[in-house]
Amino acid sequence: MKNESALSSKMRKYAEKLGVGSFRMPDRDGIPDLVFFKEGRCLFVETKNPNGGGKMETSQVKRHYEMLRDYKTKVILTEDYDEFVYKLREWLDEMEA
Repeated sequence: MKNESALSSKMRKYAEKLGVGSFRMPDRDGIPDLVFFKEGRCLFVETKNPNGGGKMETSQVKRHYEMLRDYKTKVILTEDYDEFVYKLREWLDEMEA
C-alpha cells in the first residue's frame, strides 16, 4: 500500500462488502480520518502512512481519548490493512454479543 489514501479506500471497499457504511471525515486537528457505521454504532479509524512515516499528533491523541471516554466509541489507529480487517470483524462481533 503506497499511502494513506489508498489504504483508506481499500478499507472502505472491504467494509462495504460486509454491509458497513463509511465516510471520510474532513481534515481537522484531532479528528479520525474515517467513520464506519452499522446499526447505530460507529467505529472511528485513524490511518497512518503504511510505509511507517506517520505518527499521531498530540491533538489526535487527546481527541481520541476524549471520544473514548465521553462517547464510549471505539477509535483505532492503523497503518495495516490486515489489522483493520481484524479490528473491524472484532467490532462487528461485539455488536452481535
